[in-house]
Amino acid sequence: MAMSTIFHFPFLWSCLAIGLTGTVYTTLGGLRGVVWTDCMQALVTILVPITLVIKTMYDSQSEVFKPRPLSDFDVGTYALDTTLDFTKDENIWSCLIGALSLHMYRSGMDQMVVQRYMASRTLEDAKWTAGVGMTLFSLSYMSLTGIGILLIYWFRDCDPLLSGSIKQLDQILPFYVKKNFADFPGFSGLFLAGVVSAATSTISSIINSQAAVLYTDVVSQYFTLTELQATRVTRCLAFAAGIAMTLYSAAIPYLGSASRIFMMVNSAVTGPFVGLFLMALIFPCVNSKGAGAATVLAITFQFWLMYNKLFRDVRPQRIPVTLDNCPGNHTALLPKTNNATFVPTPNVPQDLFILLRLSSYWSNSISTILTILLGLAISAVTGGLKTSSKMERLTSDVFLRLWRWMKLMSPANDAVHVSSDGRLRNEDSNGFNPEEMLKLTNETKV
Repeated sequence: MAMSTIFHFPFLWSCLAIGLTGTVYTTLGGLRGVVWTDCMQALVTILVPITLVIKTMYDSQSEVFKPRPLSDFDVGTYALDTTLDFTKDENIWSCLIGALSLHMYRSGMDQMVVQRYMASRTLEDAKWTAGVGMTLFSLSYMSLTGIGILLIYWFRDCDPLLSGSIKQLDQILPFYVKKNFADFPGFSGLFLAGVVSAATSTISSIINSQAAVLYTDVVSQYFTLTELQATRVTRCLAFAAGIAMTLYSAAIPYLGSASRIFMMVNSAVTGPFVGLFLMALIFPCVNSKGAGAATVLAITFQFWLMYNKLFRDVRPQRIPVTLDNCPGNHTALLPKTNNATFVPTPNVPQDLFILLRLSSYWSNSISTILTILLGLAISAVTGGLKTSSKMERLTSDVFLRLWRWMKLMSPANDAVHVSSDGRLRNEDSNGFNPEEMLKLTNETKV
């Protein structure tokens, strides 16, 4: 999107160039190549938001086009909305509570993040990796929030979508860079480098992770391969995953806003997955039948919501926009409105099914809860309660103590539990059968 907006490079060719580049160097370089390129790309990616903030502050003093002063800018209207509205993404409750499942997934359950933890040599290194990762994620989110507020401040009196300068909201940041960075040699290139670095870094991490998962959970379960054959198969899987991602990205613009599509798809999948993870961590009475069926049903429900939202063109309400302070006269292009101000009406019919009106954040958390409830119910029907004592070995010690304190479980029997430091704790070595443990582990794979 940035390449096509700034340099008028065809969008399809931009997707192919970035997607194939990330696919090729990930396939050839493997994990080591991904790690080193990610380090360099991270530096460029962090530098770009800082540059944008500084440039926007500098432009705010421009005499050619000077926005209203900051004293006349109510940040709370855009970033600190405390209204409890389950149909809106842009309020505190949606971002903190509704998106809780997304935060949990991104910080500790995402395959890319788990891969970093597992690559650590010791438990302390993994904890250090988690702490540093969360700090960097927080800084990244804060910088992106700052950029969003600055763009609202800059364009609040001259909306580029309303004026026809851009066709999609995804183009607003590239449009700002194209318009305001043209007089500063190298700034447009720096922004593009940051965008491409962020894109290829994400692509390479996902490709590498998916190739590892497909090989470990699918291929290795049915085929016995030599080390050389495994390397070749993994590279082929990485290449296939990269091609699939590239084709998907090329189709995104035809479905609407890329940001909106990403948020909807991400919410559809991560909610049930977080529910599956929490079931395994918390409830020993959940068996493979309950976990698998609940996850499939929840994902189906989420994709049904996503399809209906796209088919019915359900979109969130935009904030009021205006052209009152544009450098040129754009009002002639618009229907007559008071003071050239256009207040978009919500594109959500009031008689629409309530679940279709929900924010993607809230539907994500609801799908997490739905997965857990369905998993518990189906497991109870299929005999999960009878085998719960055997599954205690695969449940977190913290929750086992909680259930026993609440009198929901019998006192501890001779068993082996996974302690908080990630090692097996043997309460009675005579009660531990490694073959039985392996069998139980295989049975819980979904």
